Amino acid sequence: MRFTIEQIFLTDEDGRPAPHRVEFHLVEADTVDTALDDFLRESEATLVGTIEKFPGFHAFAKARAGTSVFTVQLLPGSDSYRRHASQH
Repeated sequence: MRFTIEQIFLTDEDGRPAPHRVEFHLVEADTVDTALDDFLRESEATLVGTIEKFPGFHAFAKARAGTSVFTVQLLPGSDSYRRHASQH
């Protein structure tokens, strides 16, 4: 299954509140848990708190990579998703 991950940065690399910055990622995984684990491992990030799960393969979590903190929202992906130059 393909998941779209919306990553919203809450702080910058110095730990200060970040200007609005959002990145989108695609992850292929069998479950929402595996998708989140794969994304966090690739991002060299750790989970902060608990994972909020919702019906229909949706999940929300907060993570930290170094001093940068961000939220992660996982949604079922689509084959029609197109990556723009500013997205990763």
